[in-house]
Amino acid sequence: LQTYAPLGPYCQVLGRTFNENGGGYAVYDGRTFSNRAPTRFSFDFAIRSPIIDGLILLYGRNTIPINDFFWTAIEIYQSRLRFHFRDTILDATNTVLNASTWYHVEYQYVDSTILVSINDCQYVTTVNDTLNTYDLSNVQLYLGGLPVTGSLISGLYPSLTQVNTFSGCIRNVLSNGYYLDMSKALVSANSYYGQSSCTLTNLYTTPSTLITITTTLTTTAGCSAHFTTFRFIWNVKKSF
Repeated sequence: LQTYAPLGPYCQVLGRTFNENGGGYAVYDGRTFSNRAPTRFSFDFAIRSPIIDGLILLYGRNTIPINDFFWTAIEIYQSRLRFHFRDTILDATNTVLNASTWYHVEYQYVDSTILVSINDCQYVTTVNDTLNTYDLSNVQLYLGGLPVTGSLISGLYPSLTQVNTFSGCIRNVLSNGYYLDMSKALVSANSYYGQSSCTLTNLYTTPSTLITITTTLTTTAGCSAHFTTFRFIWNVKKSF
C-alpha cells in the first residue's frame, strides 16, 4: 500500500512478534473490549518450533477477586489450544498445532453458549456467565504471556500451565469489528510490533475502518449461518 501513498494516521499496526527465548508479553487496556454476549473476538497466531505449552492471551482482572469478572484465556497445551472461560475449560482436541502455520481463531458468545472456530474447525461449549460486577477499570488484555517479575498477575490464575513461554506471532486481534493497535501497548517486554519474523506472514498495517460487523442472532440456526458468512468476509479482507 505504501508504494501508492503513505498510510497515514488512520491506520493501525496489527501484528506483534514475541521472542523465541520466551519471557515476552504485551499488555493493553481492556476497556475497549467486551466479553458479554453477543461479543465476537478473533485473532491469528503462528508459533515457532519446538511447540511448547504457553499462554497466548488472557483477558481478565489484574487484581483479586478475579472470578467476579468473566475472564477468558487461551493457551497452548500439549500441541492443542485450551480455552478458559472462567470456570469452564474447552480443549480443542481435533486441531493439532503445527509450527510456522497461521491459525485463525475466533469465538462468539450467544447467550450462555460460546461458538469457537479454529481454521474452520468448530467447537461449542456452554457457560455460566452470571456475574456480580461488570467493572472494567482493572481489566486488561495480555498477549503472549504474563509478567512474572514485579507483578502479581501471574499468581492470580493458577489454572494456567505456563505464562511466559509463548514463542511466535499474533496479528489481527479483532473485537466486535474493532482492531487492536499493537503499537499501543501499556507495557511490553521481549516483543515488538510491526512486520512479523514468523513464516507465512504479510505486512501488518491495514486501514482500521476496513469492515464493520453487526451481529443480530436469535436462533441456533441463525448463529451458524451468520458465523459462516463472517468467515467469508474475513478471508476476503485478509487477501488484500
